[in-house]
Amino acid sequence: MRVNIFLTTKERRAVNARNHLSQAELVYLVTDIPAGTSDAEILKQVSAASPKLVGYAPKVEARITGRPGQKSCEVSVKYAPENDTDDIPRVVKRPGDEVWIILGKTGREKRFHARSTQSYGIASNSAPDSDNWIRWNGGIGSEFRAEGAWVYAPKMQEKCIRTFDPDQITFAYRRIIMETIGKVNQASFRNWAPGEVLLLEAQQSREYRNEKGDWLTDITFLFGISPNETRTISQRSIAVGGWQIPWGVAGFDDGRDVTPQSFYVSTVYAEADFSRLNVGRGDANAALRRRIREFCED
Repeated sequence: MRVNIFLTTKERRAVNARNHLSQAELVYLVTDIPAGTSDAEILKQVSAASPKLVGYAPKVEARITGRPGQKSCEVSVKYAPENDTDDIPRVVKRPGDEVWIILGKTGREKRFHARSTQSYGIASNSAPDSDNWIRWNGGIGSEFRAEGAWVYAPKMQEKCIRTFDPDQITFAYRRIIMETIGKVNQASFRNWAPGEVLLLEAQQSREYRNEKGDWLTDITFLFGISPNETRTISQRSIAVGGWQIPWGVAGFDDGRDVTPQSFYVSTVYAEADFSRLNVGRGDANAALRRRIREFCED
């Protein structure tokens, strides 16, 4: 059941501050609609007759907006660009493109050791602070107490937006993500040493098309970064991984050259081969940056 479809002059376009298309709407008049034709069939035919892209904006919606007669209706087709961020147009993407974003912030955590402490006590029974424990009662062994303090500590994350052909997102690849998430890198990853990177999450976008009409999808990986370090305990150097947990006297974190009864380094995250994710191999951004500049200069 074919209908007649005419493009009207009710076209609407909107641009953003950078003079790029932010939204478009084409309005069609559909006539000679046979009796019994469903709205879904009308929209299907209008969608097939309308362009896939207006500028760089793909089609996102078609809906009936009016019925001037029994055998006619008006259909609005809307277009809007799809972005991962305000500055990364999906339309210029290709499989293998990567966008890396640094997320530096602070988080509250409890610290039991200060970098330095100045004592002004004059009473003979004032709590000693020579070891820089925060609110230490001066006791040792079973008598040791330190209240600590909540501080803002630096936190580092890196986000990778990787573009894939949807056919690459196989069950085997989804299983690789499942087996890697919540684990630390067993080998060097993007110049970070083994044990410094933790895969926190991975999220896939819905499929979209670039200006060539290719279907694409993005997976956003979020990595937590914590540097490895060396602690000096009783004049002995002890390596502590970025995501390992050091603890000492009375179970508190010990960060100076003191003599605790015991000092431990606990491993809580398993290691994984991050190379199986197929991300972070060299600078995959160069070609994409060039296409973005060309797009923004149009």
